[in-house]
This record gives sequence, structure tokens and C-alpha cells, in this order.
Amino acid sequence: MDITSPSRLDNISHFSPQATSTEQPHLPLFGGGITFDESLMPHQQVLDVFRQMQYSVPEGVYQQRPQNDSPENIQLRARMLVRENKSANDAYEEAKALRATRRTETLEDGRSHINRLTGLIDNIHTDYQKKYGELVKASTQYMQDMNTLASKLSRHMKAGDDGKIKFAKEHVMSDMDRIVSKYSGTSMKIEVLGETEEVKKLQKQIKEMGDLLVIGMKGKLSEYNELHAKVANIKKSLNLKSYGDYYGDWSPNLYKAKPLMEIKGGTKEYEFWGKKLTDQGFVIKQSNGKLCIYPDLKPVKEMFHAINHSSGAWNDGSDIMSQEFQSLQTAIDSQKNAINSSVSRLLETFRQDNSHFETLTQLLIQLYKDLQQYNNGYVNM
Repeated sequence: MDITSPSRLDNISHFSPQATSTEQPHLPLFGGGITFDESLMPHQQVLDVFRQMQYSVPEGVYQQRPQNDSPENIQLRARMLVRENKSANDAYEEAKALRATRRTETLEDGRSHINRLTGLIDNIHTDYQKKYGELVKASTQYMQDMNTLASKLSRHMKAGDDGKIKFAKEHVMSDMDRIVSKYSGTSMKIEVLGETEEVKKLQKQIKEMGDLLVIGMKGKLSEYNELHAKVANIKKSLNLKSYGDYYGDWSPNLYKAKPLMEIKGGTKEYEFWGKKLTDQGFVIKQSNGKLCIYPDLKPVKEMFHAINHSSGAWNDGSDIMSQEFQSLQTAIDSQKNAINSSVSRLLETFRQDNSHFETLTQLLIQLYKDLQQYNNGYVNM
């Protein structure tokens, strides 16, 4: 990357201080008048610093790629972006090394503003470049899982009678629910079958007790029956749903869901990430000084709705018309593609933002060096 600085700029304007008489007792230090606007995001503060120094940094031009990539190409792009993001560590380590050389020096010469620049580098690298990389990895895994989810439709069908399709509706939706429960904070096994953690522990005890009864330990029968009654009472208290009610009104419970990523921050961070991710296939919740980023599961809700309202019966398999199955497959593929497109858009946004952040980081490092060299010339007079 070609880094421009005040000493060599053709396409970026810069500040050239006027000649000052050597008889003046106090010479101005270049950059000494810099102020840092704490109301701005770190990358905006960087741009503001350059403006004060009369540097001109062109804004990045964002051009979206066509969003029809295959899942394989999206995964390949994600791996390439993660590798590129790791290269940002080189610039970050250089910034840390520059800062380390300043720790043993006094700041009486007026250069404390220089150290503030390294703080901005820290924020850009840690709060944005690294977080973007983490979100890309988590989102790509989510996309893979949702593509696996969508494939379950064709894995539970076979030829039926009279040219129809035998479709195992219950097994399809059970498999889909098992996959999406990783992100949804809800599950059919809990809300329909009542298999909470407490119930699963009791069922394990019941099985062990049953094994003892088989080998003749009849004294355990009363305890065995008590465990069964306890499980029945717990399930009764859960107000369990039917399959149709659960899938027909399926919605994620984000209060119980594990987010793709958590970020410490307040209003400024919420505005930044909200602008990047809202209505782009992601949901952001703000609580207790942190932001939680979740996938938008509307496409999965649409899948469940379509399958639940198909003519297939809730059993091991029932025949439906081939045209209906094809329409169902088309609907599922459409929602799957919506998920893939959202991840593809995230990758493109990350690619362009990461390039912009990397340029700012490199320019800050060069500015740090230029300021230090320039000010040393004054101090050593």
C-alpha cells in the first residue's frame, strides 16, 4: 500500500506551516492543536484528525457485487476475507511498537496528541476489524447450517402412489427445528415434547431405575413410579403445544438465543453496527452495555409456515401431489437464497470497510512518524 504523508503528497492536500523566526522562544509543534471529538466513532475521529491537519482522504466508494453467489463461492470469499483481516495485525503490531518507544519518554514537549493517535488505531483494529472478522466467521457457519436445514426437505421424500410424492412432514420439520434451535432460543423438543434439562435428568434416572427392576430389584418400584409422576407433572406445567401450533406460530426467542456475536458498547456502537446490519439479514439488540447480533430468522419462519400448511399429514409419510412438492421446494429454495444473499452482502460490506479501515490505520501510522520527526526537529533546535 502506498502511504501518503505530508512530506510526499501529490493527490492529498496537506498543511505547510509558515516559516517562523528563530528568535521566537517557543516554536509551534506540528499537530499540537489537534482536538479529538469524543462524540465521533473512532474511524470518524481519524477522518476528523486528518481534516484538522489538512489531509484529504477520499471516501470509500461502495459498490455492491451481484448477490447470486453460490454457497461454495460465499464460503471461499469468507475464508479469503478472514485471511486478509489477519494481515491487519501487521499494521497493528507496528503501531504498538511505535507506542512502546514513547512510553519511556516525557510528554513535556507537547506531543501528547501523538499518543492519542495510537489509541484510535487500537479502537479501529480491536473494535471493528477484529469484530467484523468474528461476525463473518459466525455468519458463514450460520449460512452453512441453514443450507443443511433446507436440504432436509428432499431427504425425507420418495416416490408415492399414482405419481405422487410420499412426504414425511413430521421428520422434515423435526430435523429442521433441531438445526435452527442453535440460533433460535426455542425448540420443538421443549415446547412440544417437554424435554427440558430437568426432565431429561429425570428420564435418565427412570431408565437406570428400570434396568434395576429388570434384574429383580422390586423394592425400587415405588421410587420408579414417583419419578414417572414427577415427569408428568413437570410436562403438565409447561403448557405444551401441539406440532401444528408450534410450527404454525413459530418464532425465535432471542432472549434465550445465543447471539452470533456480542460487542461492548453504547449508542455510538449501536448506530454504527445498526447502519451496517439492520434490514440486511441481521437483528441487533442492545442491553446492559453490550450489543447482541443475531441472524434474522424470518426466512426460517417462512419455511416452517409453508411446510406446516402443506397437505401432508403428521406421520411417517403421506402422499402429496408432485406439483405441490415442487412448489414447496421452490419456496424453501427462495428463503435459503435470501439467507445466502444476506451473508454475501455482509462479506462485501466487510471487504470494503476493512480496506477503508486498513488505509486509515496505515495513514495514522505514517502520520505518527511524520509528527514525531517534524516535532523532533523543533525540539532539538
